[in-house]
Amino acid sequence: GKVFRIASAPPECGDGIDNDGDGAIDGADEGCLHGQWPEEDPLCSNGIDDDGDGGVDTDDPGCGGRPWWISEGTEALTPGRSCGLMGAEALLIPLLLSARRPRARRDSPPSKV
Repeated sequence: GKVFRIASAPPECGDGIDNDGDGAIDGADEGCLHGQWPEEDPLCSNGIDDDGDGGVDTDDPGCGGRPWWISEGTEALTPGRSCGLMGAEALLIPLLLSARRPRARRDSPPSKV
C-alpha cells in the first residue's frame, strides 16, 4: 500500500527565527511560552491595545500578565489547552484512501491480449 505523510511547519516559537521582529528568538521571546508554542506574536505581546480597553499587553486585564496569551479577551488560550484532532486526521486519510476501490472505466472497451 501507499504511505502518506503530512508535513507541517515547525511552530514559530521553535523555528530559530525572530518571527515577530522584536529582537528575541524562540525561548528568549516573551511572546513564547515554550518551544512548541504556535506563534511569537500573540495579542498580549504586540505592543497594541487590541481590544480597546486602555490596557496594552501584560498591563491589559484580559492578558492576565501573561505575554504568551493569544488574546486580550477572556477567550485566551492557556497552556495545556488545544483544539483540533491532535493528529488523528493523519490516520483518517490513509484509511479513506484504502477504502477506495478501483473502478473499471466504462468509456473504453476491454483490451484483448
